Amino acid sequence: MVRRLLQFAVVASLVFVVGVHWILLQSVAWTGMIIVYSQTASLREAIIKTFDGQHPCQLCKAVQEGRAAEQKQRPQRKLSAKVDFFCNHDPVVIETPPPFQQPISQSVHFPTRTEAPLGPPPRLA
Repeated sequence: MVRRLLQFAVVASLVFVVGVHWILLQSVAWTGMIIVYSQTASLREAIIKTFDGQHPCQLCKAVQEGRAAEQKQRPQRKLSAKVDFFCNHDPVVIETPPPFQQPISQSVHFPTRTEAPLGPPPRLA
């Protein structure tokens, strides 16, 4: 029970931080406007009248004022320093050692075997 309540609180706070509540309120306002306008005109005319921006309802005005007040309260973030992705410095040269080479001796001697093998291999009975 407590876990569900905490999950709901987290989701609700994220909704308010992102501003989804204004979208939900605006959607409710548009739905109500379409219903009201369609009672006196056709559905097509009601939709046009709803979204033309010239006939806002009280809820639409409240949403606009709320969004404007919220924008004024948010601090405007400006980058104080310009990020320079291209450096004007001299390139760094890293010298790597030469590849390893085994010294080859001039007097390499590989001995050969002169003794005979011990005997035939064992056979299966």
